[in-house]
Amino acid sequence: MSIKDSKKHPFREVAESFYELAQHAAREEYSKLRKRFIEFHGGKFYCQGKLIDFRDSQADYVKLLEALYFRSDKNGFCGYETIRQYIAEKRPTTKRKKPVTKRTVDNALAGLYRKRHGQKIPFPKTAPDGQPVISKDRGNGLVFHNPEM
Repeated sequence: MSIKDSKKHPFREVAESFYELAQHAAREEYSKLRKRFIEFHGGKFYCQGKLIDFRDSQADYVKLLEALYFRSDKNGFCGYETIRQYIAEKRPTTKRKKPVTKRTVDNALAGLYRKRHGQKIPFPKTAPDGQPVISKDRGNGLVFHNPEM
């Protein structure tokens, strides 16, 4: 029986966590070589080296940004199904009973751009090259534009 065959396998979560850590470590090494417009270090997001201080690190809009940062392909595309699965996996146990729908993803995207009280740097709408940081690929998913600096 392989890990893929069983959803209740006791080591499945450990293997997935290890895989995510390995991916994160690889991205950390890569980001040291090439600086990006938006970076992730030590569990926090930075825009051009400045901290984007999200008040609630467990909010759906932060999980949306993590999904786009970690799960998007080389072109920056991340499908709605992938985003929904990531948010559902990473939600706190108190919110896991609610299903993650496309509307949840749209609300998280809208919430990402809202500036909160006391937040010094809001999430940027456009990259330095003028393109939107996150754009919708209608009906398919979202595209994360994170250019090299």
